[in-house]
Amino acid sequence: MELGDAYDKDFNIIVRHTDGESPLQCAVRELFEETGIRAETLTEVGRVADEMKQLLLLDAKNYDEDMDELVRTAVRGIIFVGDKLLLIEDNKGEVKLPGGGREAGECDADTLIREIREETGCIVIPETIRPFGYIEEKRKGINEDRIFHQFSRLYFCEVADECGETEYSDNEKSYGMRFKAYTLDEAIAKNRAMLDKVGELAWNQREYNTLLIIKAHIEMGKT
Repeated sequence: MELGDAYDKDFNIIVRHTDGESPLQCAVRELFEETGIRAETLTEVGRVADEMKQLLLLDAKNYDEDMDELVRTAVRGIIFVGDKLLLIEDNKGEVKLPGGGREAGECDADTLIREIREETGCIVIPETIRPFGYIEEKRKGINEDRIFHQFSRLYFCEVADECGETEYSDNEKSYGMRFKAYTLDEAIAKNRAMLDKVGELAWNQREYNTLLIIKAHIEMGKT
């Protein structure tokens, strides 16, 4: 789960730029120094795997390029049951795809299966997982002088018929997080109302535009 810029156990890398290093080189060095993990391929830090296409770039350009940088990878599921999309709703009425930050040692499928089980109680059928694309965000972090740089990797998948109990953290419960199912149009309308109510906050824009991209994709008959 991800709420604004607040994280707990998610696997994030803080990139502290030094002279002569590119952002990606910084990320690889910091990964090894902080975790002991060597990034032999550079897809684990600072960018997404080559096979996924970029769906949207949200770059606020409200930061200095020499700021430290938090690089985060999140994995989210697009799950339809009939005409309803499985979503997570908060106490303000905004809805988002189930998913969250990738933990150390996980691949995308591991994160997707774990997060969906925790947030919805549903069990992902592994063989149904198929990549859709990624949304990239880059902006100055909230209440901190560093760059927040996130790649949200989206996957279509299906779940088993029976669902168990959800496992929300105390922090998530404080935001009223709960499992819901809405039609795509209902979900879009809820997030549009959220934007109209609270303004164009970065994560609100992401959730709203994500749903619009999924709708356009489905209307083109590509699912």
